[in-house]
Amino acid sequence: MSIDALLTLVGRQADVEVEALLTAAEGRARAIAAAADAELAVRRARELSRLETASRQAIACATAAAERAHRESWLRERDRVLAQVFDGARGILAATPPARYERSLAPAVEAALRYLEGVPAVLRCRPEVAAQLERLVAQRPGVKVVADASAAAGVLAEASDGSVVIDNTLDARLARSRRRLAIVLAARLEAGDPL
Repeated sequence: MSIDALLTLVGRQADVEVEALLTAAEGRARAIAAAADAELAVRRARELSRLETASRQAIACATAAAERAHRESWLRERDRVLAQVFDGARGILAATPPARYERSLAPAVEAALRYLEGVPAVLRCRPEVAAQLERLVAQRPGVKVVADASAAAGVLAEASDGSVVIDNTLDARLARSRRRLAIVLAARLEAGDPL
């Protein structure tokens, strides 16, 4: 075999080997690119999922904060309306003529005197109802009626020594029932019913 033929053969074998190496390198490059693309897709999906989760959480937090602020605002407004209602009621009670609450005096006096059974007591009331209270306690020794122009509507009973005070004035009765009334009024406000 001549040198030229040998060189040609070596050249062809080198070309075949180069072609095989190039094919193998291209295959490896495609595999590396495919693996990189797959890894990129996984990372992209993971990052999108993280961003979506973070976005949902941010929206949920913002929504919760807005709902909380709205509820707090609504509760403040409800409390303001309830305070207005109770302030108005106290004003009405303070100006209530005795004729409007005379029927409730007997039960109020009886309830107060039950706590003061057998103890000398003083009943404070407006002058307009003093005679009625004196008739109610006429058979109870040790119970004295004191008319007081500055007294609140209703009756204030106390032990003569001041150790026990039972406040059955209309204002005090309103204050004692405030929680129950506030629940009823709040339910009506929430239902949209007029007060």
